[in-house]
Amino acid sequence: MVLLPAVLSANSTLPSHIPHGSVSVFAGATSGIGLATLTAFAKHSCGTRPRIYFIGRNAEAGGRITQELKQTCPDGEVVFIQADLSLLRIVDEVCSHIKEREGKEGKINLLFVSAGIISMDKQDTSEGLDLVTAITLYSRLRLITNLLPLLQQGANSSPVLSRVVNIFAGGKGSALPLDLSLRSLSALAARSATATMTNLAMSHLALKHPQVSFVHVFPGFVRTKNQDIPGFLPFVIRTVMGVFGRWICVGLEESGERHLFHATNERYPPVRGIIEFDGDAKGSTGTPVPEGLEVAKGPDGKPRSGMYCLNWDGEEDAENKVLKQYIENGMREKVWEHVEEVFRGILGPTAYVSCSTKSVIQKLD
Repeated sequence: MVLLPAVLSANSTLPSHIPHGSVSVFAGATSGIGLATLTAFAKHSCGTRPRIYFIGRNAEAGGRITQELKQTCPDGEVVFIQADLSLLRIVDEVCSHIKEREGKEGKINLLFVSAGIISMDKQDTSEGLDLVTAITLYSRLRLITNLLPLLQQGANSSPVLSRVVNIFAGGKGSALPLDLSLRSLSALAARSATATMTNLAMSHLALKHPQVSFVHVFPGFVRTKNQDIPGFLPFVIRTVMGVFGRWICVGLEESGERHLFHATNERYPPVRGIIEFDGDAKGSTGTPVPEGLEVAKGPDGKPRSGMYCLNWDGEEDAENKVLKQYIENGMREKVWEHVEEVFRGILGPTAYVSCSTKSVIQKLD
């Protein structure tokens, strides 16, 4: 377990270990863990002129959060993008908007993804995907792959923070069925299998993009407003937290600080480490590893694997035998082939439809 004082101490050094003018993207950041982490990032990066994109469905919340960030980080710049990320076409439109604003030499240092939904219902999106699977798997992976060129851009020639953090179920999951669409499974079983597919897909991306580190986190039980929505699963979560919350829940502010640590600490480095750059290269890939801790191990059991499955407390799940066996048997490549097939099926040349993504841009000055 990474103790909270070590987390807070590392986060406090962030201005010395990220580039001035860093660019970050937070998807699903108008409430819950995403907002808590966004707030922590704005607080700790103040003085470095950060540019922050954050994406959410609620325009009213987006405007309010923009004003709050203006007070927290007066020297930064924020771009709120109102969008429903359950649709792959809208994900593409959002990414095009970001790329256009950043230009040809654009760079991204951090992509933090927490957009999600708590539901046990089986319903499809207008693109024909199961809603929960679309949000937790396909749209997240589409967002990541679309923005990977910008994540790689800044990390090609010098050591600098370049990281993807996905908040879902790092290291968790179940065995996969032969049909990777998961249509044959119940909602709960599909959610568990989606976690396994996410672990494998992110491990594949880490292998193909050694300049970028990938972190998949199980956030634990965190009290958020998402648990106040109607439905059976939210009711179960509220009941459990009502009885056991004081012993098992992580506070929202602490969760934000911990996920900022996951997003910016050198304990979770890319495959391509600092030693592989030219001797005169300057910079760092994040805040220093706290004293007494070591570089984390990936699902393959090796340190510096570039992809890390973490528990809420920052400890890696490096002894997952099922996941390790899947990797050894080439399952991550099969999962990625399936994901690309879904992308092609929905986003082919004749299937593209321009969407009405709205953006609200507010410079913090």
